[in-house]
Amino acid sequence: MSVLSTIYSFAICILLPLVEAASSRRLKADSDSASRRASYRKDLAMLWLMAGAAAWLSAPASLFEAPGSVDGMAWLTTGGAIARWLVLGSALLLAAVMTAQAVYCLFNARFQRQCEAAAQSLKFMLPVGTRERRWWIVLAVSAGVCEELVYRGFLLTCFGELGLAWAWLLSSAAFGLAHAYQGAIAALRAAVVGGILGLVAIANGHLALAIVLHIMLDLLPLAYYRPAAESVEGAAEVSDQVVGVFDAD
Repeated sequence: MSVLSTIYSFAICILLPLVEAASSRRLKADSDSASRRASYRKDLAMLWLMAGAAAWLSAPASLFEAPGSVDGMAWLTTGGAIARWLVLGSALLLAAVMTAQAVYCLFNARFQRQCEAAAQSLKFMLPVGTRERRWWIVLAVSAGVCEELVYRGFLLTCFGELGLAWAWLLSSAAFGLAHAYQGAIAALRAAVVGGILGLVAIANGHLALAIVLHIMLDLLPLAYYRPAAESVEGAAEVSDQVVGVFDAD
């Protein structure tokens, strides 16, 4: 690992969570529509800068190819056909469950309210209104691509000198820390999700499926978080739609 790669890995694992925590505190203190959209734009810029830096540091290697030849996970990477199919099958099952959950939210108001209640701690950052939801779609796709390139592409390779098992664990932990601003439970959940996506990438040999799953996860809030018109957030949504007639992005 080069000196620059080491410094960048430290920045991703330690400094980024601190920056995200400070940004989330500011957004929680003033979470109106304009603040959320500004936060989305900032996150978009940061995501693509992070991915660009990772690609530059990794050149000429491709970040889309997950490392599978490093010692430490032979059960998954060398001759472990059954293990690989189990991992990929589980990934496809996860995709099916997410799709079913999203569809069920659209047609079952009670289930949708349950999912929305479970996400109350994230309400400060979730999109309200058509304009914010459009920004969220762009953000979800960008996060799916860029975070996989950084955490499952760059960090897996950088930490690979420690063995693939350690690289997988450390990159998953770093992914969890990056989401610590959402709370301890959310950080743990993100670390587990990062671990699953890491296994998918390693078993598949590239990041394509992990990117698709990541994007699907980030798009889920659009299915279950739809504030009612009579609520405060719903009033903001109506206001957004009116303003959007005169101030379209």
